[in-house]
Amino acid sequence: MKFLDIPDQTLEICEALATIQSHSFVPIAIPDLTTTMVSEAREWSHAARLLRGDAVEVTWEYVDVEPKPGIEFGTDAFTIATQKPLTVKIGAIEIDLGYQLVHLEAAQVDPINQPTPGTVRLIPAASNVGSVRWIGEGSPSLRDGV
Repeated sequence: MKFLDIPDQTLEICEALATIQSHSFVPIAIPDLTTTMVSEAREWSHAARLLRGDAVEVTWEYVDVEPKPGIEFGTDAFTIATQKPLTVKIGAIEIDLGYQLVHLEAAQVDPINQPTPGTVRLIPAASNVGSVRWIGEGSPSLRDGV
């Protein structure tokens, strides 16, 4: 467990929480930062960057998608954009912030691990770098799957 370095990160955390608050009707109280984990603060900072309009570069190991009926993936590498909910947990409150668009340049179906029926696990085909953007409430065409 790694806790925050409070003096150095307080302003950044407060700015992230203020950005999240500006996109939510749920009242957000600043949590006890002496017990806040670094991973929690990173999640808030990531969400705030997306909400401010930044495209965030991410690395990934796998992503599970639910393809629309009739869509099948081959064995070759492909580029994919998929929509995922953007939620953050602050204290005991989970806040829904709409959707994020995840763009993966080189993905392929994992030939070994498949999570559940109707879900396909994708793994990097070459590069494990992708990008994520906030798209607000989302697009109905993407909301129902790939």
